[in-house]
Amino acid sequence: PWESKAQCREDWRKIISDTSEAWRNGCIMQLGPKEKEEDNITSPTKRQRMSIDSMPSPHIPKGPSLSFDHVLSTFKGPLMDLEQRIYAITGVERATKEVDEANDNITVISNDFDSGKAEAQRLERAHYSWKRKIYSLHSITPRRAGPIRDVLVSAIAIARKGNLTGVLEDLRECLKIHRPGAGGRARTAALNLLQKYGFELRDDDEDEVEEEEESMSEVGSIQDATNDTEEQEATFLSPEAMMLSGSLEGDDQADRVDWKDAVATCKTVSRFAALFAALKYRATTTLEKLVKDKKTLSKAIFHWEASSKTRKKSKKSKSAPKKFSSGTEIWANVSLTDQFVMCKVEGFPWWPARVCVAKDSDIAKSLESVERVLVSFIGEQHLYVVEKDEVKPFSDTALPEDNTNVPAEVIKNVNMGTTMAKRIMRGKGISWEELTGMNIEEQEEKKTSC
Repeated sequence: PWESKAQCREDWRKIISDTSEAWRNGCIMQLGPKEKEEDNITSPTKRQRMSIDSMPSPHIPKGPSLSFDHVLSTFKGPLMDLEQRIYAITGVERATKEVDEANDNITVISNDFDSGKAEAQRLERAHYSWKRKIYSLHSITPRRAGPIRDVLVSAIAIARKGNLTGVLEDLRECLKIHRPGAGGRARTAALNLLQKYGFELRDDDEDEVEEEEESMSEVGSIQDATNDTEEQEATFLSPEAMMLSGSLEGDDQADRVDWKDAVATCKTVSRFAALFAALKYRATTTLEKLVKDKKTLSKAIFHWEASSKTRKKSKKSKSAPKKFSSGTEIWANVSLTDQFVMCKVEGFPWWPARVCVAKDSDIAKSLESVERVLVSFIGEQHLYVVEKDEVKPFSDTALPEDNTNVPAEVIKNVNMGTTMAKRIMRGKGISWEELTGMNIEEQEEKKTSC
């Protein structure tokens, strides 16, 4: 799908094709021997390195289109546009924005059942915990970027759980300046936070700190011995190599900011080619699955429409087994709504989700005709199609009929999604208590009336 209003798809393609054609026609850096060896080349197997701009040739048009700088500057924009489009249509951007919205709306206001004293103790414990975690950076050398990042991530998790909004923002800023193979700046910024907020190590923690420092010096990481080997192997890569894997959702070594910075500052064709190849490698499998899931949705809609017509003709016939269930993996280009619900997807318990609307009007009408809706779990990129009977009003409590034989880890994820949904709604000015008991149509009517 193409949604850019600033530039049409044809113009985007024309920029790439024109630049590629000019490069192919004018570039003298071709593989293989020359047809005629020049007199100033002493070895038949060695070619002199020459600049394109300094190479006189009557049949090659001289101009900026043939220079390295022009080619790179022309290709950088389309490459980052391509990565952004893939990032958006695969649902990663949608999920990331939800997580950011939830984090931005963390509040330090306690629940009604928390007394003032209990809340003060909880905040004190949370503050001490993140400071204690940052204090451990003293035992980590600045060049060990991996362990520094792990400490920052752990401290952010503590601040998030403790609803320490100001601390959370400061720690995030420290993580933003962290780079693969260069964690010194982030380490210094994090330790400076101890001075900003004040920290005094408790007497009963001093022995524990000494033991931790000894273990870190022996093991060489804040992780256990098994994970340490893995971390050390990862850090053998140079920072430039780590940046290659930062496109799209990124990984533990680099993120999208790192990859985009690498593209923006790239000065060689070979480096640019490596960044493009890395994006292509990461995106190919995802896009192939996306195409497959889109075809699956079309087949599912056709099947549901045919089944609906059959049921109308023969109401007494027994219901046939479902060929496409709510757990079937599908894809469509969608936009999120502000309708927060609980949905039942096959293989999952009742889960907090948001209703999505297909941007393709034909798909939207077809789903409406078979009484199905598109939903997306809060904070996740995957889409599901569920029947309207499998959608209930949003609730902050687990539905009792679905609590049997559910693993504790799954319940934990459900609760996390519920908390995120409440925070997002709070940021949008939506009172989730008012939505209780409302179906999708009633929620839409309320939204329209407001």
